[in-house]
Amino acid sequence: MWWFLNKSKHQAKADFASQSKTVSVQSLAEDGLLAQVPDLTALGGHDIAVKIWLPQDVAQVIKWMADYEGMSQSQWVRARLVAYLYGSVAQLAQKIRHERASECNSIMFSRAVVDRGAGRWVYKVPQLGKNTVAFKLWLSQQLRDDLALLAKHAGLALSPFIREAVIGELYGRGSLPERPEIMGEPTAGGLAWERGEAVPELEVEEGDFNQLGEAVRVWVNAKEADKPGGP
Repeated sequence: MWWFLNKSKHQAKADFASQSKTVSVQSLAEDGLLAQVPDLTALGGHDIAVKIWLPQDVAQVIKWMADYEGMSQSQWVRARLVAYLYGSVAQLAQKIRHERASECNSIMFSRAVVDRGAGRWVYKVPQLGKNTVAFKLWLSQQLRDDLALLAKHAGLALSPFIREAVIGELYGRGSLPERPEIMGEPTAGGLAWERGEAVPELEVEEGDFNQLGEAVRVWVNAKEADKPGGP
């Protein structure tokens, strides 16, 4: 569960005296940090899906933040949840390990172009109501279970707890729960989405999709689109 409570996993100490003087101070700091925190890469897995709704303004800020840091919205939210649960030191250690692994596996492979024939891409976007955006977060089982423990302790269901955690990370803990203008009001569609019930979808052309939240990208064949009752 929480790495800092498991003494056996962080007893190793970095032997700085034996390090070469040519190694940068930053590298030594990274090595010292990684020696204290066990590898939590498994927390970034995508085994369990959790549905939440977010106010549209919050979803837009998440997109801007994720774009700025060069990652997907789901990756950005997962990183915030890791820091929320296990601390910023664990989040930074996870980031360093990811960067080092990326440097060692920098070979890129190109994908062959798939001939789909005439058609176009569209997005199927869940419609939850005014100013409400659907999110589907893919989490590891461990991350989901630890979030559920804290949610139970706070007296909240899992989805509302994650929503509060994410908004608190964006705007600070002072925004919760006394500022309902940030938290937003739940819509019937938003509540249905979190319960796993079917919600209406809107087909949006690729050029018109705003890339906020959950959506399924599908290929519409030109012949199928021309049929009566087609998309």
